[in-house]
Amino acid sequence: SSGINAEYGVDEELYLIFKTKGLPTESTWPGVHKIPDFIAGDWPKSEGDPIEKLGPRLCKDGFDMLDRLLKYPPRWRISAGEAMRHSWFSSLPSVIHTASNNLSIFSFPDVLLQDDSLLPSPFERSRNSLRDKKGKKSKNTTTV
Repeated sequence: SSGINAEYGVDEELYLIFKTKGLPTESTWPGVHKIPDFIAGDWPKSEGDPIEKLGPRLCKDGFDMLDRLLKYPPRWRISAGEAMRHSWFSSLPSVIHTASNNLSIFSFPDVLLQDDSLLPSPFERSRNSLRDKKGKKSKNTTTV
């Protein structure tokens, strides 16, 4: 056991979500003030941060995907199936959509994990290019 109270962990997670997304209101989450755990919490009074602050190196499609995953209430969030068809994944090989569930996307030869420090700037990032240590672009690879 980690020695951490499980309920405290949930409260801390909600605290961070509310601090990031802003405290839910009746307009952003109808009925939220009727949820007992919400009423009992001592939540940060926050308007939230711009979504771009959560992933400064994400592209426009990445921000859209992240925003759709973090909607209040949960029923407004993008489904797993919709997420897999989201344009953010369009740079990945189409075979990932038919691969078995036990395969990692990194088992495909054209998908590479890249260290962000190899990228020159968060504003110059392309989801469809990989730069080697000399800054030269490599074709036919997808960085994740």
